[in-house]
Amino acid sequence: MNLDSEKLDKLINKQYVDLVKTSELHQLSKLFNPSFIKELLELIRPELANRKSYKQSLDIIFCWIDKRPLADFSKQRVKDHNNNIITKKVEIADAAFYFFNENGHYQNGQEQITHGSSLSLLFQAKRSTSVKAPVVPVGKSKAKNNSTAKELALLSSWPKFDLYKTSGNKSPIYVDMEIAYPNGEVPPFAWFGVCPPTKDEAWKSRWMCGPSKLGSMCEHTLGQVLTALLTRSTLGIDRVHSGEEFNFDPTWASGQKLNGESSWDILNNEILFQCKESHLPKSIFTTETKRCVTAKEIIHLDKGFRFALFKTRNYLQYSCGGYNTKIAEYMSENTVPNSFYETALHDGAMPVVIFSIKSMEG
Repeated sequence: MNLDSEKLDKLINKQYVDLVKTSELHQLSKLFNPSFIKELLELIRPELANRKSYKQSLDIIFCWIDKRPLADFSKQRVKDHNNNIITKKVEIADAAFYFFNENGHYQNGQEQITHGSSLSLLFQAKRSTSVKAPVVPVGKSKAKNNSTAKELALLSSWPKFDLYKTSGNKSPIYVDMEIAYPNGEVPPFAWFGVCPPTKDEAWKSRWMCGPSKLGSMCEHTLGQVLTALLTRSTLGIDRVHSGEEFNFDPTWASGQKLNGESSWDILNNEILFQCKESHLPKSIFTTETKRCVTAKEIIHLDKGFRFALFKTRNYLQYSCGGYNTKIAEYMSENTVPNSFYETALHDGAMPVVIFSIKSMEG
């Protein structure tokens, strides 16, 4: 699937015409509202195949996980870029983008999925203090255990770490995790995204992005980064990928016994499982409903092309029947929170966005 990054950036910038606040979480929340997603679907629609012998369809799913999971690499006595030894846990990311690609065919009238790939991109959001071209890590604090410094230490080198489900857990769910990447290369797993401190259009995109490397210029737009994720292309002189593939396990249970999974597989399956099973905090919502937003209704923008319309009633499946992709079915048992996405994001919850395309032959 091809996606025009310039059109995507234009759509992203459109969300900030009536910007009220400039905090990084408020600006990030603008990317997670129904009007933006509907227009994004309209942008993607022409790129989907709709032939008699080959059709594609799309689901988009939203979830939130609050200040979790966390990495602890204090045993390694890692120093941040200010030469401070890091002694406290760090949140994995501010947001995450997933892309599932399913291929299949019909056999005796039933769908048979023959292959599915899964991609993940962790996103660390920052607000610049000026309109000058931002540089990773964005932030000049030299305090010990500064959050930005801890994030860069993790995302730029991925030292061996223990994974904690929440900040309140005293014991890790997995220990000595190592996320491998080729020696000398910039890791593709997470990118920094920076927004300006002003309501004006200071840059060509509201979110300028850079790979997780000290001193990297944030010279790529968010549209370019998301397009690179979907098309598996590279960016910049270092030819860094946007995100990386992982093996999705729909039977995953948090803390389960391992059977040869890589640490990158474990991390992403834990994030998705937490989206599925975690409850919203009472400090944000006056309910015990779960964190995954599912659909009560579907808007049919085109045949085989659907948009989940957020509702507050507890429907466990799409009203039009069935599910489009396996990841949508995997998330479907969760109910809808009794408040809007922006409320959750403003209170510090981590948004997880899942794009899932199914391509069927026959």
